[in-house]
Amino acid sequence: MFFRSDATRVSLAYRYHNPSWDLEFNQSIYGEDHNVEGIGANMTVWLEVKGEKDPKTKLVLPEGSLEPYLREAKQLLDHRCLFEVEPWFATQVPTLENIAEFLREKIWLKAPPAGQWSRLVVEENEAWRVEIYNGHKLTRLTRFFNQGPWR
Repeated sequence: MFFRSDATRVSLAYRYHNPSWDLEFNQSIYGEDHNVEGIGANMTVWLEVKGEKDPKTKLVLPEGSLEPYLREAKQLLDHRCLFEVEPWFATQVPTLENIAEFLREKIWLKAPPAGQWSRLVVEENEAWRVEIYNGHKLTRLTRFFNQGPWR
């Protein structure tokens, strides 16, 4: 089994705030990240497919096969204020987990034409990312703690 990943970068606005909760409960859930106005971020969206190599081409997928799906992700997220313009987020707080779920529902349930997507990753920075695995109930939020002197 072989795995192949491609990615796109997006810039978006999101927030850790649920308008149906009071301020105190929002702060207890989101802590320092709570923000009513929203924040901007640059994120990387990864799509990974798995499969066997084609006997003729020796590739899991032809070059560029993932580009339409990544381009659609970019169109859905890039330079958008998710909590103001995207109806899906009217009832969902645009956390990393929900952004990944949004992409899974909007794009990757329409699996790539060859191969099978195996993992979707939404990465905010080197410390925070969410991974969704196709066909598994596992969704993983990963945070790497920086051991630098500024902590």
